[in-house]
Amino acid sequence: MVYLFNMNYDQYKLSNPQDEGRDSDLVTSCCGSEEEVKESLAHDDKIYYCSECGDTSWDYDLIEQYEYDEKMKDHYSELDNEDY
Repeated sequence: MVYLFNMNYDQYKLSNPQDEGRDSDLVTSCCGSEEEVKESLAHDDKIYYCSECGDTSWDYDLIEQYEYDEKMKDHYSELDNEDY
């Protein structure tokens, strides 16, 4: 059973969970984790940051999970190919 709060049936049928930020595959490019938001009381705006390392949104990009996985795969394959 689906409970609809503050949403009529037409809005529910037309809504897209990914566009609304739910079930999103976007992760931070620095750690591959979710982006968190906190309110800035001093400047009356929102601050976006990485939930893993705490970097702020100007230090990373939001990318798809598969892009982050490929980036890490390439990174570790380069480490394996280096001569010690």
